[in-house]
Amino acid sequence: MTLEEDNVTWTETARGFWERGLDEGENNYAMLATSYEGSGRVFFAIAAHISVQVQVLECEDKEIQAKKVGEALRKAWLACRYDYPTIASQIVYNPKKPYFRKTYRTPNSEAEVESWIKGSFQSVLSGQTGVDWANADPPVPKAPTIFVLSPPSSSDIIRRDLVLRSPHEIIDGIGTLHLWNTLIRYASQAYQGGDSWQPPTLDGSEIKSLSPPYRVAASIPSHLTEAQQRKMDEIAAEITSPNKGPQVISLPFQKGNLVPGKHQRMALKLSRDTTARLLEACRAAQMTVTHAFHAAIAMAVRDLQPPQKEPMRGRYLSYILRDERPNCREPYNGAKHAAAVYHSISGRSVYIDMDLPTIDKPQDLGQQHQRTEFLQITQQMKAFYDNLRNDPDHHKLVCAICTLFTPPIPDAQLAPDKKRSVPGPRELPSVSLSSLGKIDDKVDHTHGKFEVYEPWVTGEELGNGYGLFLGTFRGELCLSGVYNDAWHDEDEMMRFLEHCKKIVLEAFGL
Repeated sequence: MTLEEDNVTWTETARGFWERGLDEGENNYAMLATSYEGSGRVFFAIAAHISVQVQVLECEDKEIQAKKVGEALRKAWLACRYDYPTIASQIVYNPKKPYFRKTYRTPNSEAEVESWIKGSFQSVLSGQTGVDWANADPPVPKAPTIFVLSPPSSSDIIRRDLVLRSPHEIIDGIGTLHLWNTLIRYASQAYQGGDSWQPPTLDGSEIKSLSPPYRVAASIPSHLTEAQQRKMDEIAAEITSPNKGPQVISLPFQKGNLVPGKHQRMALKLSRDTTARLLEACRAAQMTVTHAFHAAIAMAVRDLQPPQKEPMRGRYLSYILRDERPNCREPYNGAKHAAAVYHSISGRSVYIDMDLPTIDKPQDLGQQHQRTEFLQITQQMKAFYDNLRNDPDHHKLVCAICTLFTPPIPDAQLAPDKKRSVPGPRELPSVSLSSLGKIDDKVDHTHGKFEVYEPWVTGEELGNGYGLFLGTFRGELCLSGVYNDAWHDEDEMMRFLEHCKKIVLEAFGL
């Protein structure tokens, strides 16, 4: 049986072999990865982390318990494949349409199951923490793969750091958090149950849980209404038209390199007390911490601009990402379909116009001036986020919007080519923000004897901009940023994160 050109429904085309085409969002990631194939790296590949700790009692042998923890995690990953069989899928190129396909093969034997888990669940014996290893240029396998690290820990604690690497067209950020929670829940059950706890058998019945693309999960019609098409025309015109406002401000970067290097992540945390006071201040001001930090990002980019001879205005431009699971129908609207790509990009830009620093005017005009400016910008951010949230058509336009951001690679050039030329750095790189919200709503602190720490997720940055992420867990707000070391360095990123934090805290008198 052959797969029809526009078929995005899982279809058994050979005994035990299932495949489907990609929808517009998945195809966007596949095309971005193809564009950067010549770099030897994978654009926007998922890099995610979680740390678990298990206490060892005085009557227990730590080495024996450590082996039990390792086996429990391994069995949990196998159980996750039954719940989320898409974690064992791959994106493959086909010379006939659809050119990119998501494929899944049901295992025919225990040997095939063992081969899969051996490849997708790997121990790393470097002694590093997961955070350090994730910054050490880890590989991106064709299918989601967990790497398990065993950093040093106290005599009564078993610690394991897990790092997930995956192509973005298989799983997204919020889905990864749901996956972490399911994995640790199963690991806790397996640890407690010992030999009596066994994962479900991969007998082919797992295919009922293969995740459809967003277009199917959200029941998106194949054609837009006239009103929706008018909206799309306006969005397309906004994206392609020259900027008619003040000059667009951008992130300074080290010039010279034309090919991306290593993706890197840096992070800073606010204490529980500071986080609690900040959240209360934001509520009192009728805004969210996302509005506050996105405003601070715009101001921080402005503050990096060279002083002007004459008064000038500059424009910060960016987009926002949004989880679309709430707009999917049952059972695709939650954790049951973690291994899926159910999110959107705003399409329209958020733009903020600000005064640029001048040679004869100090950049720091005092806290009161900065606070007034900050509050004005947060209101603009809030209005943009609210307009997107309240737009009844946005979730229906997700697929159409994705096509506007997809690299236009001719069909004849889609075949794998490791010598493919790589897009150079952008002339005007910007800084984006992805808000993960309250991570505690997706990842539990505790599963039995497993204590959970440091859940985070990023997409591999191969451009010359910054990607910032915001989330809270265990009462602590974490602002993190990713960059590529071909154009930026650790000190730059940390100064930027610290400056964003300073802007927000000073504006609220914290």
